[in-house]
Amino acid sequence: MSLVMGKKKPGRPKADTPPRERILAMRMPHDLDEALEAFRAAQPFAPDRTAVGLRALENFLREQGFYPPPRPRPA
Repeated sequence: MSLVMGKKKPGRPKADTPPRERILAMRMPHDLDEALEAFRAAQPFAPDRTAVGLRALENFLREQGFYPPPRPRPA
């Protein structure tokens, strides 16, 4: 008896499944990278580079009035 298995195709995400986080990749100038590493080294426990970048982006967007995003009003 032979057994044939097809490829499993990914299904659509369920409605209650939260969307995946998006990826942001960027190049940093050397002086900015050095400043980032100096900041991390000065902390008692060096935070992850991504955590520092996310916090900096949040702070910038908050200062500009775009974070947190406005919640949609119920109809």
